[in-house]
Amino acid sequence: MKQFQIPSSNYYHFKLITSSDFELLASFRQNKELMQALDKEVESDEKVNNMLQTMPPKNTLSNNLWWLIYSNEDILLGNFGIKIDLKNKRGEIGYVLYKEHWSKKIMSTALGSLLNFAIELLNLHSLEAKLSPHNIASKKLLLNHNFIKEGHIKEDYYFNGYFLDTEIYSLLKHNYVPRETK
Repeated sequence: MKQFQIPSSNYYHFKLITSSDFELLASFRQNKELMQALDKEVESDEKVNNMLQTMPPKNTLSNNLWWLIYSNEDILLGNFGIKIDLKNKRGEIGYVLYKEHWSKKIMSTALGSLLNFAIELLNLHSLEAKLSPHNIASKKLLLNHNFIKEGHIKEDYYFNGYFLDTEIYSLLKHNYVPRETK
């Protein structure tokens, strides 16, 4: 899995989630507080296992790459990832931190590492992120990394008894600014 390694920063290191990482992935996907923050339902063991089947090494042609984010003291902080569309040189990114690590600029550094990987190593032309219009911190994070708001889709998904909106942000390669990921 060396080809999918993201270089560590001075403060964080990243471990590719593989098909054998059920407990680690479930710690996010089955965390009610985190999933509510993402406007998503807590996932069953079966759904987590199905997601793991799309990841290396079970799927050697995987276009679904996710990494765990650790502090240099080996504290699990969060995860991030990218779903890759090689034909169109495009990727959809996602990210989450445990709540106790919010508002500490952790994701800004981590996202810089993911963007460097996606654009410089995978040679993607564009990246996309979808989020709730109420997630102000995520909007600021994306805007600080030169993403632009591409659209606002009204009531496109149902969660917790309500139809909710989605905002879409994108970053084109020519707007990308490499980040020092110290």
